[in-house]
Amino acid sequence: MTLDERRQRIYADVMDEWCDAYREGPSVRELVAADARCKLLAPQSVSACRWSARHESSLSDPSFAALRRDIARMGGNSVPVLVRSLQDVDGYELVYGERRLRACRELGLPLHAIVSRMSDHAAARARVGLA
Repeated sequence: MTLDERRQRIYADVMDEWCDAYREGPSVRELVAADARCKLLAPQSVSACRWSARHESSLSDPSFAALRRDIARMGGNSVPVLVRSLQDVDGYELVYGERRLRACRELGLPLHAIVSRMSDHAAARARVGLA
């Protein structure tokens, strides 16, 4: 089995679990609305999402370079990323906004982020647009 086939199988298994969770719980919009705070964060305080599906090559293509230029020109990301608080350690985990996070890290700019407390299932739903 190739690496891509393994990833697809894992993705399918996780999607099944996420879809079950989606039917059971409140929407991500409800969770964020109930407990959302927009903050300026140090990009280093945000860890990558453990379910990241973005390929590294997407961070070296012309569209990423254009995004990076726009963020540099604006002095920061104008559209906030979504992060969730980590319970056991200081810091945050990215829910979505990987390219904006990477651009701010590379440029040394603070990151505009919506900080919310959410479960693994709610974060997963937000990442795949089931919110």
